[in-house]
Amino acid sequence: MKISINWLRDYLELEKPLALIVEKLTLGGVEVEEVNEIGIEDEKIVVGEIVSWRPHPNADKLRLCEVFTGLEKFSIVCGAKNFDVGDRVALALPGAVLPGGLQIGVKKIRGETSYGMLCSEKELGLSGESQGIMILSKEIALGTSLSSLFPKDTILDLEITPNRSDLLCYIGIARELAAFGVGKLKSSRAFQLASMGEGLMSSYGRVTIENKKKCPLYSGCWVENIRVGPSPIWLASRLKASGFKPINAVVDITNYVLLETGQPLHAFDAEQFGSQNIIVRDAQKGELFVGLDGKEYILDERDLVIASPHQIEALAGVIGGKASAVSSSTTSILLESAWFEPFTIQQTSNRLGIVTEASYRFARRVDPQGVIPGRIRAVELLEKVIGAKLVGGTIEGVIETRKNSIRLRKQKLEKFTALSWSQPVIEEKLKSLGLLLKHQTEKETYWEAPSFRSDLEIEEDLIEELVRLRGLADIPSRIPFGLASPSASEKEWAKVFELKQALASKGYQECMTIPLVADEKKQEEDRISLSNPASNYHVVLRKSFLRSLVEVANTNWRRGNKEIRIFEIGTLFFNNKGKVCEEQRLGILVGGETNQLDTHKLQWSMKQRKIDFYDLKQLVDFLEQKKGFLEEDRKELFLVRSEDLEGLAVDFPCYYVEYTLERWKRKNEELPTYRPLPTQPSIRRDIALIVDKELKHKEILTEIQNQEIPFLESVELFDLFEDLEGVRIPKEKKSLAYALTFRAKDRTLTDEEVNAIVIKLKEGLRKKLSCSFRE
Repeated sequence: MKISINWLRDYLELEKPLALIVEKLTLGGVEVEEVNEIGIEDEKIVVGEIVSWRPHPNADKLRLCEVFTGLEKFSIVCGAKNFDVGDRVALALPGAVLPGGLQIGVKKIRGETSYGMLCSEKELGLSGESQGIMILSKEIALGTSLSSLFPKDTILDLEITPNRSDLLCYIGIARELAAFGVGKLKSSRAFQLASMGEGLMSSYGRVTIENKKKCPLYSGCWVENIRVGPSPIWLASRLKASGFKPINAVVDITNYVLLETGQPLHAFDAEQFGSQNIIVRDAQKGELFVGLDGKEYILDERDLVIASPHQIEALAGVIGGKASAVSSSTTSILLESAWFEPFTIQQTSNRLGIVTEASYRFARRVDPQGVIPGRIRAVELLEKVIGAKLVGGTIEGVIETRKNSIRLRKQKLEKFTALSWSQPVIEEKLKSLGLLLKHQTEKETYWEAPSFRSDLEIEEDLIEELVRLRGLADIPSRIPFGLASPSASEKEWAKVFELKQALASKGYQECMTIPLVADEKKQEEDRISLSNPASNYHVVLRKSFLRSLVEVANTNWRRGNKEIRIFEIGTLFFNNKGKVCEEQRLGILVGGETNQLDTHKLQWSMKQRKIDFYDLKQLVDFLEQKKGFLEEDRKELFLVRSEDLEGLAVDFPCYYVEYTLERWKRKNEELPTYRPLPTQPSIRRDIALIVDKELKHKEILTEIQNQEIPFLESVELFDLFEDLEGVRIPKEKKSLAYALTFRAKDRTLTDEEVNAIVIKLKEGLRKKLSCSFRE
């Protein structure tokens, strides 16, 4: 949100410099993203009137203009086309310096002398963009310096967190800064219902609210003598400074009140509305609505609409309708001010993809006590700015204000903050936020939060507010006594972090994808879908990393990264008989081509090849043999095919494996122990077993280990041979060759000892595996 310091001074007497204001806001949880200076200082930029113009004799795209400032005429060369005789424009006289630093002088342009420059809003630093030169109201006196119309101002661009909807207006920011001690609130007139006069209290029109949960309070008033035209400069410039585009006086006033008080309003053309009966109801499924943006929307029963007896006039809290929009022919309006349920507005806004200033605020909950004051303020401005006249109004519904008390214990506050707090300081700071002290005892106080602070609900909220106002810098740093043993969750986190480092050392890159995916398999009953998804691409909680990782792989492949080795560790979600179960898992995907010179800078002799299953199996063996993963925890291991991905194509070989980490991360790791390097030489013997093709390597390895062979240090498979013709070994057999390494710790083994051990091993394997040996 953009805040004009000049406008802010209407509500707050600033007593501190700008730098301190920015610091207080940022440290208090309201981030200041940017500080900009706008406005005009040079008095040589004045209002002039176009007396005449003609085409430039030497340039088709330029014009020669005669501009009168009230005292003298100036000949100006201009390239804009958006003006005509009689228009009042911004003229920079010779010697003027524009906000961007450009100095204006007398200059010949294509043979004609220009005694100044006609300026656009962008050139004057009043807008980020402009279409031609700035056209001013004809009511402004000629020769008036623009520095008096657009004085120097500072704009703060604030990032407001979703829980602080009260800060989405100038009054809210003024309250916050006053609580921080950078200024004092001005004694502004209170918004009271009585200030509307008897016209508002008269029974004029009728409101029917069919769904009071979605709209507990709705008010409307009819205003006549409307003259739709441009807003005065002070109003338009304030809206521009706050990031709003001026439209016309009526719409600008509703936006002005929104920025000032935080209460969204909407103005209908009363004649086009066509009735004094206002109906607030649920939309019907399939009902069509054309918004102010000209787009047609298909509604359903989740949406709330404002309707006349004839048709839908607005999508409640989101956008008005085109049929009853205020136009240049509007002479009377129906002014709406209401309170809508935040969830309903958020749901409609997300589903239809409509985000407006009104929906943005309604979805974050506006102050229910601001509905009537906001409307009163708007009517007063309509009367002041365009001479409108209030006819009457109506109110339907009521909002039950929150009256629950929040307990605050001084002992708990001091324990949390490690600071000493006096009771007067506590009361002063909480009262500055608008809280009301309801009850007090020796050890605790009870506070009632104002209606605009719906985020204050529990004791910890009050403690947070006190810490914000006092300043985090005042809280002392403390070093805890003794040594704190890591908790179970910390150990699990450290173990997962070490796993990530191990995978990274193997050349794999970590991905972090959104846990929401598109609902591609709508026929699956066990899917966990959101009731109010933000988009059609993020509807269902994922049950696998596969789709997300394949999308990442496809993006890399299209952009020239042909070797893809990626993994993700995160939470997957499963529906267990209606109960949502979360499980931390590891997903790994490899694909594409390997041995690329541009990525690995390999030797010239290494050839490029496509990644195959064994690239992934190498990592699987590492995880299961070195990192303690169990085969039972391996949930997936397969070749990825396009037909398995519901509309997502894969144009390269791709393999995927998935492990559950729940049991692994809780398993106690054996502490690594030091083992000295061997001092005695080793002896190697090779044996080649001929076994049935169905027999697995793991079974052979297990049987060798079960023989309890002395001095056996390692067993490694180094060859697999099959004879499809049956010449060397039978067709139904295969040959597995193993390297056996023997070593004694205290002496050198002899060939005779090792040969005897190998003979004994072969005899044992013949009995157990019914195998033979190749000699």
